[in-house]
Amino acid sequence: MWRTVMFKSWKFNKLACVSGMVIVAVSMTGVNAQAAGVNSSPGTWVSSDTDLVAPMPEGREGYCMGFSSAEVGGVEQDRIYVSHGYAGVDTGDLRAYDIDTNTWLTLASSENIRSEGVGVSHGGMLYCLGGRNTSVLDLVEAYDPSTNSWTTLPSMNTARAGLAASVVGNRIYTFGGNTDGFGPCNGPGLHVAEVYDISSGIWTSITAPPIVVTHAVSVEKGGNIYLFGGCSDGTTAISDTQIYDPVTDTWSVGAPMPTARASMAVGVLGNTIYAIAGWDGTTGNLDAVEAYNRNKDTWSIKTAKPRSVSEVFAASHNGKLYVPGSGAFGASSAVNEIFSKK
Repeated sequence: MWRTVMFKSWKFNKLACVSGMVIVAVSMTGVNAQAAGVNSSPGTWVSSDTDLVAPMPEGREGYCMGFSSAEVGGVEQDRIYVSHGYAGVDTGDLRAYDIDTNTWLTLASSENIRSEGVGVSHGGMLYCLGGRNTSVLDLVEAYDPSTNSWTTLPSMNTARAGLAASVVGNRIYTFGGNTDGFGPCNGPGLHVAEVYDISSGIWTSITAPPIVVTHAVSVEKGGNIYLFGGCSDGTTAISDTQIYDPVTDTWSVGAPMPTARASMAVGVLGNTIYAIAGWDGTTGNLDAVEAYNRNKDTWSIKTAKPRSVSEVFAASHNGKLYVPGSGAFGASSAVNEIFSKK
């Protein structure tokens, strides 16, 4: 395995080319990665299995997720949007979890059925990118909560499922994925990365991650994008932390996760990035929760998730991470669980 060295060296909206860059491949043998330790604030969970948290209307995995804190019909609403995904079959359904009322709503469905895509939110809108139906897709759609309607946007240059995406500024950055359309660790990754300018509607290729991945997960913090784990060769989950700088279009590496995995949820609380659950290709669904301090480049162990899950995402709001649903490979669950750092 190898890592990159730079010679120069997305944010969930409240609702995640420089030519001539030099990359050097060096052996990771002997890398002095920071060991994970137990943090003094391991965090707490509430679960629809045991607490008064509303489960999803149905089991769902491989969905698109976004968050919107916006005025709808004259009322300020904090909602987590979960669209598409596998719920017994691939769907175009849209569900919204209203945080204030602890209820799930059914909203306008997309006419485009798919799963294994990725969602981001920006400017009050939910974007769903890629995925698979009968084949992998280059499709991009946007949902507007104010009109309860979907719009089809310019397609990605590369059709793919299992991709990662994050937002920085007014751009959506996408990384990796596969052309098989299957679940995690079930097909080789793609060495591809593209950015979408929301204002112009133009897709542009950017420098791909040094380590080829599918079903990795990314999140923006401090202007950089952190790309965690995934599967590289199609069968083995990895623990790598790859860090992308959109300003210089360059990559660096951080300390690897203590637990190798793909299709986990990641979210930000304060200055800490949390990697939650996932799929390791051997054990299956995981309950591991680990926290990354990006300033110290260290990991710590947090309270395990009550339900082991994968093919999920996380939404951050008011000091909590919301992680609905579960996979993998058709074993969808309607569980809904919420993490607090205290």
